[in-house]
Amino acid sequence: AFLDRYAGLAAGEQTNADGPVRVAGRIHGVRRSGKGLVFFDLKGDGARMQLMCDKKHFEGEWQQLDTLIKRGDIVGASGTPAR
Repeated sequence: AFLDRYAGLAAGEQTNADGPVRVAGRIHGVRRSGKGLVFFDLKGDGARMQLMCDKKHFEGEWQQLDTLIKRGDIVGASGTPAR
């Protein structure tokens, strides 16, 4: 459903047409890129996607994101779909 709905986005494109979108799944990988960017590989309902968490758009305690969320955790997130 989510992947099908936003499959038409071009590389570098994002959309706010539906407002914030919510997804959930299990974290299968975590990559940090500098102090303010974290990528999560998320799997759920047989699909896989990447979450990009940017410190300047993150609503919450950034240090908790970096120290509490680990591979194998089940998480929910909301944000803007992008490719």
